[in-house]
Amino acid sequence: MSTNESILDIIESAGLRACNRTELYQMCQQAGLNPVPANTREELMALIIIGTQPEMVNDLDSWRHGLAGYVLDHWRVLQNQIKCPLKSQDPLSCFGCLDTKVTCCLASNESNLISIRKYRK
Repeated sequence: MSTNESILDIIESAGLRACNRTELYQMCQQAGLNPVPANTREELMALIIIGTQPEMVNDLDSWRHGLAGYVLDHWRVLQNQIKCPLKSQDPLSCFGCLDTKVTCCLASNESNLISIRKYRK
């Protein structure tokens, strides 16, 4: 039996093929698998079978590190200007922001991009 056949057997035996996308999404949530709302039906079935979400690389994550590092290193000067989750001084707080917010932060601090870039990981 090939790998594809065994995966198809699992999908059939678990009754996943009969489930719609919403049902699969709810099954993932109930199992604590943290599905992404944009996951396709096939991705949700794979998530249920494999049990983990494939790691996704976000190009803006290094800029999140850069923004947080820059702000925290310049906290005394910037603390009264910060109106976002970074006010908590948690270096991972930018990871709770949407990509568009991170992009806006970078655009509004264009004059500091060279310095922010130094803090990227």
